[in-house]
Amino acid sequence: MKDISLSEAKRTMTVIKRDGREEAFSKKKLKRVVDWATQNNEPFSEELIQDTIIKSKNKIKIEELYENLIATAASKISMMYTEWEWVAGRLLLLDLYSHAYGIKDKTYPDFKEVIKKGVSSKVYEKEIFSEFSDEEITELGAYIKQDRDYRFTYNALTSFDKKYCKNYSKTKKLELPQHTYMRVAMGVCYNLPDRVSIIKDLYDILSKHNATLATPIMMNSGTSNRNMSSCILNTIGNDTYDIVNKLMTAGLYTKAAGGLAFDVSHIQAKGGYTKHGVEVSGIVPYIKNIESVVNSFLQGSKRRGAAVITCAWWHLEIEDFVVLKDPNSGTDENRARHLQYSVSENDLFLERMAKGEDITLFDPIDTPKLLETYGDEFKSWYEHYEQKVGIRKTTVSAKDLWRKILKYRVQTGNLYKFFTDNVNRANMTNRYVGSSNLCQEIVEPSRPAERLSEDFVQVSDSEFYTTSFVNEEIALCNLASFNLKMFLELKEPEQDKVIETIVRVMDNTIDIATYPRASARKPNLDNRYLGLGESNLAYYLAKKGIKFSDKEAEKEMFRVQQRLSAKIILASSKLASEKGTPKNYHGTKWAEGVLPIDLANKSLMKEFEQELDQELWEEVRQAVRQNGVRNTLLMAIAPTASSATSIGATESIEPVQNFSYRVEGAISSTVVVPEFKKLNQFYETAYDIDQFKLIKMASIRQMFLDQSQSVNMYISEENWDYDYLTRLHLYGWKLGLKTAYYLNTKKMEIGETCENCSS
Repeated sequence: MKDISLSEAKRTMTVIKRDGREEAFSKKKLKRVVDWATQNNEPFSEELIQDTIIKSKNKIKIEELYENLIATAASKISMMYTEWEWVAGRLLLLDLYSHAYGIKDKTYPDFKEVIKKGVSSKVYEKEIFSEFSDEEITELGAYIKQDRDYRFTYNALTSFDKKYCKNYSKTKKLELPQHTYMRVAMGVCYNLPDRVSIIKDLYDILSKHNATLATPIMMNSGTSNRNMSSCILNTIGNDTYDIVNKLMTAGLYTKAAGGLAFDVSHIQAKGGYTKHGVEVSGIVPYIKNIESVVNSFLQGSKRRGAAVITCAWWHLEIEDFVVLKDPNSGTDENRARHLQYSVSENDLFLERMAKGEDITLFDPIDTPKLLETYGDEFKSWYEHYEQKVGIRKTTVSAKDLWRKILKYRVQTGNLYKFFTDNVNRANMTNRYVGSSNLCQEIVEPSRPAERLSEDFVQVSDSEFYTTSFVNEEIALCNLASFNLKMFLELKEPEQDKVIETIVRVMDNTIDIATYPRASARKPNLDNRYLGLGESNLAYYLAKKGIKFSDKEAEKEMFRVQQRLSAKIILASSKLASEKGTPKNYHGTKWAEGVLPIDLANKSLMKEFEQELDQELWEEVRQAVRQNGVRNTLLMAIAPTASSATSIGATESIEPVQNFSYRVEGAISSTVVVPEFKKLNQFYETAYDIDQFKLIKMASIRQMFLDQSQSVNMYISEENWDYDYLTRLHLYGWKLGLKTAYYLNTKKMEIGETCENCSS
């Protein structure tokens, strides 16, 4: 069939309705829909109708006509005409309404029917929703605000629907967006006292986009898969049983949609021998095994799992480790390119590198004290081992190793950095931390397992095989983020209520979650780790009329992070007064009366001492002194790639990478930064900003965080050298940064951001 013009369509085109009837095309009917979507903008309406009809054919199905309408509107999104984001979004909503429930009058269906269908199709967990009475469900259903669907732009709605809205079959949609928010709120609050009230509060926070919860919570809340943790941190011991044990952990948590991290620094280097005289194969084969397990599971039937492997800089195999992602050389046998990698570096290494001195690499089997010490104690043991005879070691240039690490960091964007001494000097848990998570914002202790026994047990007529491990500690973290633009527009009492609600709800996820491994459940309950951060900083600053490169941005960052940090601690302390402190609280710095700001970089704190709110921090000290805190770690800033996209926000604490970019798919469109036409003079791309400025902004935030943040660096392909990158990384280390995430270059699109950590 040939394409037809608008005038021909008025005379000859027929439309096939959903029930198979044919009906003459009616511009009047189409215009009613289009006028609603454009909010009666006549020029926009006429343009959209004209261009849609030109793309349509005679005897077109009504579904295809509306698909053409949406695609046409989406194709018009540009930096000059950002209004089309909202037009296309409203049209997509109508399409979702129609496909899900045949809605024609734009009225949501009875929420009871949604829950009934969700339970009967086993999408929702019956055990959870049977807790609610008909009266409670009716009240919560009546509280749903359909008009909040109109807060989504086209691309945000596309992302939110794809990632979070549940289907009850492969093609049949169960949830519309506000159902998703209410299902999540009910799923994480069903066991709380006065649950209807707090469910409403959380629903308001989420549906108004004041805050977002991590992807595992959004996906799993209210379902039979109750894994709520985004990050799973493991340390692998130098023991066959623990190595195999960690492979099982990789499979179980990948299947549960968690982002994995493994520290391999304890594993004996190749070329050595076990106590039984067997030659050791080294770390690479075990890393390959992890890669195979992670690749074997799909998360949500859509993507492979993801894992980061960390190794200490002094490990004898470090030079083999840093090339594992090398895309240009090596074979499948000595590369593992589907994983991410991180190198833990400390003061001694960085100081020797800066001075051009040599370093010594060791086999960890000979140097156990290096695995559990930092600062002066590490230096003392390290120099002791350098002098010790009869152990395996080799001497290399610190600068050569550093340049090799930088080479592959530039080449792959990977090889994250974990600054061991900065982490442990400012460590609120008082327990050694040797590595970070997949997105480098979580710094929590993890421990290898020691096999105690394996036995056969008979109880009555039943037979069991049991394997017992001791001392294993798998660290988990539960993530959420405050949308700075929306959150900070609230009055301060409302901000406090949002923070208190998020802290209470996130703390509750620790109690209601399922745990594939007992060695993860116990540390989570004993420490109650949270990772609360923020997103949409670029939009927030632009809305305030501040550029990232402005000096004023530093003071604003200090002010925002200071208040957010203080209020989060106060909320956790308030919850502790009600529910108590966790088991491991008394071993922490909190119990010693120490706050994260007391451990902050002194030179940076001195620069901003006039901005420090002494009265606020005295209030925090008194609260912690009196009540303690409910959570031994509280704050971390995650990447928020998925969750920011799903609410039309800018990602995390990053500047925008581009003012606009294309999203390809069944319907391709352009994503434009929020309010670009109005605020374009205040937006700067990450590549155009002095990177030392970005590192300083990150260091200002770090003063108030008890964990870390996903800090990226951005360089132009033609505008970097080793000396520049060395100075940039050392600048961050000296200002107290704990970790460094991706190194982005304009030649490379970094597409491996962890969706699990997105909050």
